[in-house]
Amino acid sequence: QRFAACAGQSGGRMVQIVDSQLGLSPMQRAEESIASLLQLSVVVVTVDELASLAQAAPVPTMGPRRPQDPASRLPPRLHSVPAVPELHEQRPEVHEALITALLGAVGDGGGAAALSLTATGVVGTAGLGKTTAATCLAHDARVHARFADGIVWLVFGQERDALGNLRKLGRCLGLRREIWNEWSDVDEANDELTPLLKDKRVLIVLDDVWEYPRQVKPFKDLLMRSRGGGSAQGSKLLLTTRVCKVAEAAGGLTELSQCNEAVGLRILAKYMGRPS
Repeated sequence: QRFAACAGQSGGRMVQIVDSQLGLSPMQRAEESIASLLQLSVVVVTVDELASLAQAAPVPTMGPRRPQDPASRLPPRLHSVPAVPELHEQRPEVHEALITALLGAVGDGGGAAALSLTATGVVGTAGLGKTTAATCLAHDARVHARFADGIVWLVFGQERDALGNLRKLGRCLGLRREIWNEWSDVDEANDELTPLLKDKRVLIVLDDVWEYPRQVKPFKDLLMRSRGGGSAQGSKLLLTTRVCKVAEAAGGLTELSQCNEAVGLRILAKYMGRPS
């Protein structure tokens, strides 16, 4: 995904810098294979040619720094985010409703002002596609633009508590193992994590949560502390749960309903390998 995004921004070309005496490395041969799949043209430049170009190039002058176009940014780092299932049947009306719930209603600033601490709870019984719906959100370009500092996916289940996933969050945010591995409770973890999230825009996905106090509240407290208790835009939670009360306690509730018959038949046809 990162390779394809870079390729799209480079106009469909890939430049390889090659040592003329050693030839292509195994990694560069792999890159050529990927470029072929993406239908990119490959431009090979030797180290000697690059040095000649550098000597001949004029020295650039430093002008005023222009603000970076958000559309030109690379996608954020995705930590443990699952891929969208191959046979997934998109429900646009559901996806757009969840985008609005996560990013806020469109208003001044394109909805940015509406982004708050409230977690978005994707609720529904088993098999309705809560995790798949959250996965689609995590791969949406609009979500990438809002949460440019990364998307971290944390899986719970009935037994897992918050501390283990706070440790994983610390690892994803760049803390050394000797730091996060020594945390004995959630308070100690949050003391270390709070400054890392200050002024950052990270989407933290809590997948398959069952209890608010033991699993969700430590993350909600962490985000509140990282914002100094304010409501300025910043990091946010997206959770999936079967338990409506958990989503309500987290501060946001979006119920996921069953798909209609037409969508259900298309999904069935895909799994049967038959045209819809």
